Amino acid sequence: MAYVRTICKNAARDNIRKISQHLGAASEETAAEILENTAEKRPTPEQQVLFFETLAGVLGKLDDTDRALLRLMLEGYNLREIDKRTGLTYSALATRIHRFRGVLRKHLKRKGLF
Repeated sequence: MAYVRTICKNAARDNIRKISQHLGAASEETAAEILENTAEKRPTPEQQVLFFETLAGVLGKLDDTDRALLRLMLEGYNLREIDKRTGLTYSALATRIHRFRGVLRKHLKRKGLF
């Protein structure tokens, strides 16, 4: 879940940057305050269910290697440790992670959760 949390935090940072550029905010902190004051602070139960259903659907489409990679990441292993365990190179692992993020982001956007 830490991996998913990181994806969400990065998406929030991207949104804060976009808002600060759009509003001409003096700083990202100002944009963050604007976002915090205007956005819902917690997802609704329906949004949470939809998020986890989407995540389960994306995970179900992964091949065995990608599923093992994600499991190792969720267990706290870094890419150097994972490349030793799986035999994949560091760059191959980074590419697979990048692709997974893209697929997850696309599915979340389609569901209106990103």
